[in-house]
Amino acid sequence: GGTAVIPQPPLGEHPRDLLPNRTMVLWPYTDLTDSRFRIGRDFIVLRQAADRPPTKLGLSHKEKQIAYIVDDSIFIKSFDFIEGETYPDGGCNFETFTNGEMLEVESLSPLRTVPPGGEITHIEEWTLLPLSGSVSTESDEALKRTLAPYLTQVAL
Repeated sequence: GGTAVIPQPPLGEHPRDLLPNRTMVLWPYTDLTDSRFRIGRDFIVLRQAADRPPTKLGLSHKEKQIAYIVDDSIFIKSFDFIEGETYPDGGCNFETFTNGEMLEVESLSPLRTVPPGGEITHIEEWTLLPLSGSVSTESDEALKRTLAPYLTQVAL
C-alpha cells in the first residue's frame, strides 16, 4: 500500500516564464489515465494498488522533497538536483515505480565515471514521522494543509 506525493514547482506566468521548468519521463508501460495517478497544480500523486499492473514515472525534481504516506506514517525523502549535471533516464533525478506488491520512491545522482578503486557519494535525508489523523490525497489544497507541518520539520 501507500501513496507517493511529489511536490511540483510553482506555476509561472505567460509571457514572463517562457522556458520549461521540469521534465517528465514515461516508460512504455506507463498510462497517465491510470486512476492511481493524480496530477495536480501543486502535487503529483501515485497510489499503490495490489490489483494493478506496473507503472513508472521519472522527473527532473528540483523541489528537494517527496513524501510517502502509508497507514499512520509519513516518510519524507530529501535530495538535491544539481543544475547543469547529466542525469540518467532522460534527465531524471527522481523516479517512482509501483506494481501489485510495492511502491518505490528513488532519487538518482548525476551520471559519473568512477575510476577503478574510486567512489562517489549520493546523499539522501530520510525522515519518518507519525501522522496525526487521516490524509486526503484527492485535492492539492487538502494535501497542502496536511503536509505543511511535516515538511517544515525537515531541514532542507
